[in-house]
Amino acid sequence: MQFSLTNQRNKMKTTIHFAAIVLVTVVIVYSCNSDSTTNTTTNGGGNCVTSLSGQISNWTHTGKVSLYLAVYDYTHVNRYVVDTGSISPTGAFSINLTTPPTGGLLTPTSDTSCHPLITYPAGAKIALASFEIYDSTNAQIGALLRSNYDTSGVAAGEFVSDFIYSTVAYTQSGTEICTDLQDTANYSANGQACWNKIVVLYTDVFAGHATKISVTNSEPNSSGVWYIISFAQAKRIF
Repeated sequence: MQFSLTNQRNKMKTTIHFAAIVLVTVVIVYSCNSDSTTNTTTNGGGNCVTSLSGQISNWTHTGKVSLYLAVYDYTHVNRYVVDTGSISPTGAFSINLTTPPTGGLLTPTSDTSCHPLITYPAGAKIALASFEIYDSTNAQIGALLRSNYDTSGVAAGEFVSDFIYSTVAYTQSGTEICTDLQDTANYSANGQACWNKIVVLYTDVFAGHATKISVTNSEPNSSGVWYIISFAQAKRIF
């Protein structure tokens, strides 16, 4: 599992969501959209996401379930549970976002196929949150996602909110162009050494492929909801 933008953007030809995080320079400036489902605390002059709570829009499951915050290594085989949350019978959930285990912290890699070349601060480690739901027999039910679409396709104006842990403060700014894929990504986001919210907005789509995206800290409107996707979808996404 690479966190390089280009590697993730390749997946968008067959899927409709990707996790993009680019650590460009270390800064102490941070901007975050603190919506009703996100709790934040101040850390080094910025806001860190410390817990999430909300209502799952398509909840139909009955019986006892377990909610986990998990992260994976590059192989997507080794799974590390970061924290355990709860889901009520009506689909209301809550979970804390604590520091991932060392094994789940990955070293980001630069991708030379796009312009400009993205570099990373020395020692930077990152992890992408995967919110997973299991039933009482430990059978997989699905994964929890926040977005304004149902994963049936991709269209301009759709967005997804990711939660990404970083061991260093960072800023994302400027435009990255991948000429081989005819893709453009515009960055305007920041983060601290903690869990951060990153929003990927599809601004232009051609033939089911998002050719232009913007990466920020804020959801563009109030249309985002929490819902369950299947683990088959989650494997392509996370």
